[in-house]
Amino acid sequence: GRRIFFGWIGEPDRLVGNRPPDDCFATGWGSVMSLPRIISLDDAGKLRIEPVPELEILRRNHRGWEAFELSETHDEILPHVGGDCLEILAALDPVNATQVGVKVRCSPGGEEETVITYEVAKRLNVAAKNESGESFQEAPFCLAAGELLELRIFLDRSVLEVFANRCQCVTHRTFPKRKDSLGVRIFSQGAPVSVRSIDIW
Repeated sequence: GRRIFFGWIGEPDRLVGNRPPDDCFATGWGSVMSLPRIISLDDAGKLRIEPVPELEILRRNHRGWEAFELSETHDEILPHVGGDCLEILAALDPVNATQVGVKVRCSPGGEEETVITYEVAKRLNVAAKNESGESFQEAPFCLAAGELLELRIFLDRSVLEVFANRCQCVTHRTFPKRKDSLGVRIFSQGAPVSVRSIDIW
């Protein structure tokens, strides 16, 4: 009774036009499937997209924080958390901030990072910065008045899938070069942000 959608995530460094180069044929593979996503309509006829609940069986080694304030222009490291295979569930109240979000694959000095940003009342962005350069994606996204920002983030090596409030999804590839690019941070700009909860597996 569900409509489940699988995306096909390309290899940006290996694609030439719409055809894979010879090394894809030589290795026998190219690209990867996305997580399964449930597609539905809400009572108002708005399209909804969310990961299937069966993914919760993959959760291990939980870390969690509740009810704290993130000050303006603050970039906070989440302690005792890191890696390149994570699920992050964050509930944030932007209040009067202009931007709020989560950073993954962060090197200690900030040389590399992949930044998930909600630009308030505008869009959802993903920007990856590493030694090879930068890549960027954006999607329209706007919270209703008083609505919390609910991000569900899946990181699996180079694949990043970001679901926002069950109504938007951005999929991105990130290729850090440094072995220590494993940190997780949260940030705000423009005003303090109320962090209702953050759970990480």
